[in-house]
Amino acid sequence: MGLFGKRKKQSGDVKSSQRGRVKDDRVAALLATYDPNAELSPDDAAELGAKIRAIHESNPDGGAFDGLYPMLRRLEQEAGSVRGRHYTEWVPTLDELRSSGDDDAGLALLLECIEAAERAARVAGMEPAPGYTKRAAVIYRRRKDYASEIRVLERWEAAAPARYKGAMRERLAAARKLQEKHQG
Repeated sequence: MGLFGKRKKQSGDVKSSQRGRVKDDRVAALLATYDPNAELSPDDAAELGAKIRAIHESNPDGGAFDGLYPMLRRLEQEAGSVRGRHYTEWVPTLDELRSSGDDDAGLALLLECIEAAERAARVAGMEPAPGYTKRAAVIYRRRKDYASEIRVLERWEAAAPARYKGAMRERLAAARKLQEKHQG
């Protein structure tokens, strides 16, 4: 029985068992640095979750602990917090702000959601939810603030794992063209 429950392994596979124990020890040592009764900030949850995911993914036999995924899922939820709610819960509010034309409030909330999506993505090992970045880019373009549009798109690209890079390529190229056109 490992730290997080039973570990799947082939019977008689001593090396696999030793690797699992080493991974158990690495996760246990990491968790020992956190107070189990303390509330984690979204940044702390993202940091802890990313470290646990890295330990899990470094396991060469691909084994998993039964209790690891619920813990990572909880850390992902905490990392995705914006003003006490998960960033995905803000979509109706963002829709209302867009409909009412309140771009200032919408952009401020979008930037918080982008940050939360990036934190949650680090825990999940995925790309940040792109919709928030695209909405912010639309507001920046409407304002003809091409430099900010480029920055928010580049930010998404920088936060995305390698397999997702390039998803914002077309919009980024268009924003750069518009910036050049309006500068010259």
